[in-house]
Amino acid sequence: MKFHKKKENQKSVKEETSPKPEKKERVRKLKEPPTESPSGLPYLTLAEYGFTRENYFFVRSIKSFEKISEHFEQQSVIGIDTQFQKGVIQAVSIASEDKVAVFDLSELRENATIIEYLTKILQSDSIEKIAHSFKLDAYYLSKLLGIDGTTINKVIDLSTNIVEESEESVRKIGLNKLAEKYL
Repeated sequence: MKFHKKKENQKSVKEETSPKPEKKERVRKLKEPPTESPSGLPYLTLAEYGFTRENYFFVRSIKSFEKISEHFEQQSVIGIDTQFQKGVIQAVSIASEDKVAVFDLSELRENATIIEYLTKILQSDSIEKIAHSFKLDAYYLSKLLGIDGTTINKVIDLSTNIVEESEESVRKIGLNKLAEKYL
């Protein structure tokens, strides 16, 4: 009987140390997107400016790139912005009056066709590039593209070119407010 009792104790210890069954992964439900920035300013949406799925492109492959590649090369003015994380560009957004393209560089960073295209757009003398606080963007773009940052031509930086002396700091105003006021 003692032997049987000891075996039960060993069994319970073994059960305690055995791995627990894996939990099922919960599917995260997306919350509604925020309507205003942390500073309290409303976010601008593409729909407010007439952009729909037909003229908004998320470029993650050569196939999606081919749909819009010629469009931006033919523009005289484009808007440009980058999103980066820890010094690495994750996305480049380019916009004209009627189309917006977001290049997913986490997917396309090694694609020579995309890199050459972005280089051509940025170095073009015939395309004015409108940006906001572009100095850091230009630095990271030049690293990504392997070009000298001074070869990025015809950039109108809203943070340095459009603020009037009587206005508060451009950092406090932000791109949303500048776009609303001037564009």
